[in-house]
Amino acid sequence: MAMIETWFEQDLQKPVKVHNIGGELFSNNSSGNRIGVAVYNNGEPVTLSGSVNGYAVLSDGSTVRCPGTRSGNKASVTVPAAAYLPGAIFISIMLTDGIVTTTLAAVSSNVQQVN
Repeated sequence: MAMIETWFEQDLQKPVKVHNIGGELFSNNSSGNRIGVAVYNNGEPVTLSGSVNGYAVLSDGSTVRCPGTRSGNKASVTVPAAAYLPGAIFISIMLTDGIVTTTLAAVSSNVQQVN
């Protein structure tokens, strides 16, 4: 199965809202899921600098780091295999530039075990 990509937009002048990915994230998708965000400031694309990390909070309360990348005004994280615990999942995408950390996106979904 191919990598599933889901993208959102975020304007830095607006509060970050939690996006719900309808359906399920499936644990048997060996290619995983990529969650991304295009970032704007007052409608204009922002050139991102710094490091991107994601964090997945799983149904058992544990947290898994999701590796991130950035290019231009886009940041994305790849959800690793360790995050596919059946149940609710909450993923945040964070940008750290120097000592400032900014939340760029927040996503909720469910993980379904498929045999």
